[in-house]
Amino acid sequence: MNKSGKGKALRRTETLGAGDVQRTLGQRIRQIRAQKGSSQRDMAEACGLSPAALQQIEYGNANPSLATLIRLSKGLKTTIHKLLQGIA
Repeated sequence: MNKSGKGKALRRTETLGAGDVQRTLGQRIRQIRAQKGSSQRDMAEACGLSPAALQQIEYGNANPSLATLIRLSKGLKTTIHKLLQGIA
């Protein structure tokens, strides 16, 4: 931990900037969804999100909560770790 009490991952996020992290996460979610052959509408329904909410996340315009990340990981049949690996 650093002097501010934040761990290494948080310092990296600060270096990247919140917008960069959101965009990269959104791109990863969109990529996994596309690999699975799912539409935004179908994936949103599987995750319990509105299509508009999923679109905002995929475009990097929304900062998903932990609860939303859990729903996304379940809908995508992956782990939160794989969603965030290398970006947070």
